[in-house]
Amino acid sequence: MFILQHKLKRLKIDLQDWNKNSFGNVHNVVLLKQGLLLGIQQNLETTSLSNIVGHLCQEKIVKEEFDHALHYQYLFWKEMAKMLWFKDGDRNTIFFSCCGQKEK
Repeated sequence: MFILQHKLKRLKIDLQDWNKNSFGNVHNVVLLKQGLLLGIQQNLETTSLSNIVGHLCQEKIVKEEFDHALHYQYLFWKEMAKMLWFKDGDRNTIFFSCCGQKEK
């Protein structure tokens, strides 16, 4: 049992490192990509026609990265909602059992 406990502790540390290196803070990544995308779109408005192709390609790449980050943020909030449901369950059982009226 001691060996299993030790292995699980090491696994926890490795998974935390993997999460930090692979995903980082999902919310910060979304904000960063959104800022980059807005900056590129503002540059497109002021860029001459000769340089517009490079900026359009860059915009497409950043937009795909932004969409990817939004997907990870969606998955994060989906998992948080699921964990809260498992933890708290349906706390409104009194409300639904008597149509919201307490007996006197």
